[in-house]
Amino acid sequence: MTTQRSAGRPRNEEASDLALAAARRLVHDHGYDSVTMSMIADAAGIGRQSVYRRWSTKADLIMDALISHVVKISVPTEGDVISILSSYLSSLFEGLDVDGSAIKSLIAAAQKDPEFEHHFNARFVLPRNEALIGILRRAVNAGELSPDANPKIGAELIHGAFWFRLLLGRPLDAQFALEIAQTVVGGMKATGATARNATR
Repeated sequence: MTTQRSAGRPRNEEASDLALAAARRLVHDHGYDSVTMSMIADAAGIGRQSVYRRWSTKADLIMDALISHVVKISVPTEGDVISILSSYLSSLFEGLDVDGSAIKSLIAAAQKDPEFEHHFNARFVLPRNEALIGILRRAVNAGELSPDANPKIGAELIHGAFWFRLLLGRPLDAQFALEIAQTVVGGMKATGATARNATR
């Protein structure tokens, strides 16, 4: 006589969730370089083969772990550009602040491994950059920002500010998000007037 497994989530999905949670904890505590696939399997309480069947490399596993934890950030749709931008950045900072040490380890790893660098940029950095560009571009189209303002440059200025603070271990909080939003938006509002004055 055989017994049927109770209804619920598939076993491989449960094992994947355990591995992702263990990977986040270990990288946060020990850094990317010190963590191994075996350590993750042991910490998750699952077989090592279960881990290797799902992920071919440690980098892939840890990237999935971080992405699954911080990527689910929606862009606000109501309010002026400063409130939308500061709200989005606050949500982003919450994830970066929690996993800041892990992300710094991944940045270091990306400098050594061009293939991993490509995946890190494609899956982690660029989606957030596109979200910022979108916020600023919509504000330009709505007339909140100067028509000659450059959303791509604005997004890069924002990235530079928060990555710099993250790498130095300084706090990422709602006040900092508001200050970035006010500074960048203030500059992009002044762009048109500044350019006209410079030609006189």
